[in-house]
Amino acid sequence: MLCSQDRTMEYKMLVGTCDQDDVFYEHHTQKIFLKFHAKGANRHLSDEQNEERINFLLKRLRLEGRRNTKVAKLSGGEKKRLILISELMTDKKIIFLDEPTSGLDSHLALDLISFLKEITVEKNLMMFVTIHQPSPTIVRMFDDFTFLAWGRVLYHGEYVKCEEYFKENGFIKP
Repeated sequence: MLCSQDRTMEYKMLVGTCDQDDVFYEHHTQKIFLKFHAKGANRHLSDEQNEERINFLLKRLRLEGRRNTKVAKLSGGEKKRLILISELMTDKKIIFLDEPTSGLDSHLALDLISFLKEITVEKNLMMFVTIHQPSPTIVRMFDDFTFLAWGRVLYHGEYVKCEEYFKENGFIKP
């Protein structure tokens, strides 16, 4: 049960979240923050394996040039990617991402969603992603699409069938 206060250890090991805003140790550099996070999340990995994983994720999410930058000096988009890296290092199988593309330009947003798609397939993950105004290119990358309005589901299914569904129900695209 997602909203229950009584979350089991099994749940905590399987499910990760990347909130729109997260708590950081602002005075640490990205690298120190991630090393600290890795020690708690990946006790089964050696320091070298954690370092390799950190370097790969920093490079892939275009943060490697800022690895020695204090978290307080990062932009909002950079902080979001740092949160994502810290969660991807945990090997959780289900991840909830709240607005991972906010604060990113269209190129970085597309690159991020492409990477999430790759890693989801490669590691057999399940990701739930909220995006308020995705581009058509980005939205087509998702396996399932849910259109919400006022807290209610208006459509759930394949994106390619969404427009047809709304036409059949009297809604015309502006």
